[in-house]
Amino acid sequence: MNLQTKSYALVAVGCALIILSGCGSDDSGPTGGGGTDTTPPSVSNVSAVDSSHINITFSEALARTEAEKNHYTIVESGTPSPTSKQGATAPGDPLVVFSAALRTDQKTVTLTTNPMAAVGYTLTVSGVTDVHGNEVETPIDKVFTGSTASDVTAPEVVYRFPAPGATGVAVGASLEIDFSEPVNSFAIAYNLSSLDGTPVPVNMSTGDDVHFTIHPTSPLELNTAYTDSLRIVSDAHGNVMPLRTWTFRTANAADTTPPTLVSSIPPNNAVNVDINTSLSLTFAEVMDQNTSRSTSPSEPCSSMATKATPAFRSRYRFALPR
Repeated sequence: MNLQTKSYALVAVGCALIILSGCGSDDSGPTGGGGTDTTPPSVSNVSAVDSSHINITFSEALARTEAEKNHYTIVESGTPSPTSKQGATAPGDPLVVFSAALRTDQKTVTLTTNPMAAVGYTLTVSGVTDVHGNEVETPIDKVFTGSTASDVTAPEVVYRFPAPGATGVAVGASLEIDFSEPVNSFAIAYNLSSLDGTPVPVNMSTGDDVHFTIHPTSPLELNTAYTDSLRIVSDAHGNVMPLRTWTFRTANAADTTPPTLVSSIPPNNAVNVDINTSLSLTFAEVMDQNTSRSTSPSEPCSSMATKATPAFRSRYRFALPR
């Protein structure tokens, strides 16, 4: 059993369990904890990278799932126009956000959009949360200048599970790879093999060409090193990512021990807890979120069961009864 302690942050918002974000990858930073941080993240900087990419820098590490949701709107600055010329933009016209990807620093979000013009735009952000569950509830507006520069930047891997060099990986775990922008999913060449070169058959799936889940068709072998490799990863403009390879090792033995709760904030049976308090649960090992439970209105939240997914997407929201 992997005894590495994992913390999962929670925030009181409603008596239902909702999977939000996670930890436990090579590309994750500080996670969970609640603690003394009660301030939502702010936007430090917004800049156009090229004609179809925008970088948003936040003041602190973000929860990945919320950072990559549809929490961003962009319109051309100025007085809205009742009509726009065909093929041109005008004040009030929106940019379409195709994807949002949290980078490895956990503070920078890259948006992929339809082509911009070299004019002013207003970005509005709301709903994003930090790793302690503090949410941007009051929309943040930032003005920036668009770019018409060509996209010459190849996609990057921003999240992987298991992490490079990870050990003790469950033999039945699914693998995940997330990219910095949408990629050509039909051209990707992904291979999983043991170190002696024996290939492992897998199925790869994606719903947005950014987040990919890899399912080995049969469980991996115990105490075995495996190599992932990625080739021919390209974006819409033909930029190709260099070959990427990394390794991980599975657990020495099958894990048949249920996870245990190490600690919680607030402690069990605490009273007079502020309804806006950020809460956290710390387990003795990474949780599996492929299934989850929620409470019904009649079920006390103190009996809520939490299940996460293998080492990622593992922050939850629930509310205390009033």
